[in-house]
Amino acid sequence: MSWLETFITTIFGSVAISGAIIHFGKGWITKRLDYQYAAKLEVHKAKMKSVSDTALEKLKSSLTVESNKHSVVFNNLHERRAEILAKTYQLLVTTRNNLEAYTSPVEFVGAETKESRRQEFGRSLEEFTEYYSSHAIYLTESIVIELKIVDAKMTTVGQDFMAKVEMASTLDPKGWKQIYAEVELLTETTMKKIEEEFRTILSGKNI
Repeated sequence: MSWLETFITTIFGSVAISGAIIHFGKGWITKRLDYQYAAKLEVHKAKMKSVSDTALEKLKSSLTVESNKHSVVFNNLHERRAEILAKTYQLLVTTRNNLEAYTSPVEFVGAETKESRRQEFGRSLEEFTEYYSSHAIYLTESIVIELKIVDAKMTTVGQDFMAKVEMASTLDPKGWKQIYAEVELLTETTMKKIEEEFRTILSGKNI
């Protein structure tokens, strides 16, 4: 082999080796970078998951606290509704009893006069009306409607009795008994509806 051939072979051999070294080096560097990136990515994912889990737990805790608060509020609200229904029922019964006493055809010697009984009925009716009206927000719409109806009926019966019996120049026993008979059934439906609503609240069905 001539010196020229030897020189060319040496040059090309060196180039081939250098190329192989460079190719290997690039591959190693790429793999190394990929590994480092993957490692950093996993660390980042772990941190993000930790942050996410912490935030989720805080949210769950916050929702639990809010849920408990709402539960307490609603329980108190239903207790308050039950109290108001019971008081409304009591005032209704008292007013109905006073109306019965006012319109009763049976009068005993020494008993209160019709005027005093009328005034007692008027006071109880006013208290009943003021109470359920000012607490209507706690009552169902159907109950409020019933209360307004029975309120109007008791007012009408009281006015009729005053005009046709108490203030009448001529006594009409038949008309008197008819008015009294109306009183006995006047509040029956309303009282039953209040009782049903009260039992529903106590049973917890609408809580």
